[in-house]
Amino acid sequence: MKATFQEVQAVKTPLLTGWSKPDRYAPIKAWVQDLVNIARAGATQKLSWDLVGRAAMVINDSKEYGQKVIRQIAQDSGYQVKELEADKIFGFFAGGFTEIQTPTIVVMPLGVWSAEPKDHANAEEIKAFHKKFAEILSEIPADKHLVFVTYGDDPRGLVEDLRSAGAFDRRFFVDDVSLHDRGQAFIEMLPGDICGGSLLADPEVVGQVLECEADDDRRAGLIAIALKRLAHRECRKLEFGDLVNFALHGTGEYVPNESPKGFKQSIALHEAGHAVISIIDSAGKNIPDYAGIVPSVGTLGQVSASYEFLAALPSIGNYKYKRHLVRVLLAGRAAEQLTVGVEDMSVTSARGDLRHATDIAKDLIGRYGISPTLEDESTAGSNLLLKSGADISDAEKHRVENAARLFLSRQYDIVIEQLRANRVFLEAIAERLVVQQVLDKHHLKSMAVEYGVLNAEAV
Repeated sequence: MKATFQEVQAVKTPLLTGWSKPDRYAPIKAWVQDLVNIARAGATQKLSWDLVGRAAMVINDSKEYGQKVIRQIAQDSGYQVKELEADKIFGFFAGGFTEIQTPTIVVMPLGVWSAEPKDHANAEEIKAFHKKFAEILSEIPADKHLVFVTYGDDPRGLVEDLRSAGAFDRRFFVDDVSLHDRGQAFIEMLPGDICGGSLLADPEVVGQVLECEADDDRRAGLIAIALKRLAHRECRKLEFGDLVNFALHGTGEYVPNESPKGFKQSIALHEAGHAVISIIDSAGKNIPDYAGIVPSVGTLGQVSASYEFLAALPSIGNYKYKRHLVRVLLAGRAAEQLTVGVEDMSVTSARGDLRHATDIAKDLIGRYGISPTLEDESTAGSNLLLKSGADISDAEKHRVENAARLFLSRQYDIVIEQLRANRVFLEAIAERLVVQQVLDKHHLKSMAVEYGVLNAEAV
């Protein structure tokens, strides 16, 4: 069973729309403006192709994202885009590209032409191209607005002969797209007349949902079409909770089996544990956007982190956040143990949560030098020597495992005490989940205030 408390996962292929973060894109925007100016006024003493640069490389860990950045450059500069296949590049340059009359960006994917030619059957031809490239560019008439761009995740993908003055002499390192841009791009995939206020209120929070739950454009596209179908089927506007629902549970269409009330109660207590510790341990900052006992593939219920809380974090590598996350992951098992007792609690429902918490604990101990008793100053510096790769012996693995066990045990004890102190609130959430099945942030916040867990003015 997968973890029932959901948090940040890696995103492989971010979306791009506009340049909403000028600090991130400032160098590229300046180049775009130069391209616009030189196309309007022609080469002048103040603005020449030597300064503007006819060849550039866009560097980002995602090659697909690099392609999107290039398309954005073309859109904003008014240049058309011509994409070459890697094995056609030699022929394109040999032909003199006389057929190109309008301002054009020629996209050259890395390949044989850009690599070290040693041991290649056409090594001499490749070497000659490398040597000739800058000369070819310098011979292009100043009034011919022709630019060459390649992309990749490592500047070393271009040999040094091509990373030289007059050749690919501009390089742009591009960070991943902002959460605001990712959210705005998703909203633009939906017709405006079916989007409700909560979905449109903050694109950054929408982007955070996708950051956590939709790891590529394909997944985002499936969620978008599922939302459209929902709006059509129920003849209503879409709200933020609908996005969270699909993001967490997936877009599969099925009729869940009707479970006995006692079984629902067990699942509800487990999920309520996640929700209560998420709220209590964060002092009300991490009120889940969603808690539910709607069955899905691999899980019977889920609780999400607060996407607003995640977006506001200065870093998900912060120790306090990692410790908080471990506590929330342990809370499902702890809630069952506290309320129904050891003999009647489920031994399977927490498996995914415990595996996730274990991975975090081992990373904290073995990769980052965190002591399992960090809060105790007398032992805080007891785990600072790190080993990696071939240095890790069986004895070292055993040491890390024992320290991780100690860390998890100490956090579990704290979670049990937090739940014991807020048991009435815990059982109230569970009872409401059995009846309602889904609680959103507004429900959980109002209940936290009602039961005195949070101060109304503070939230």
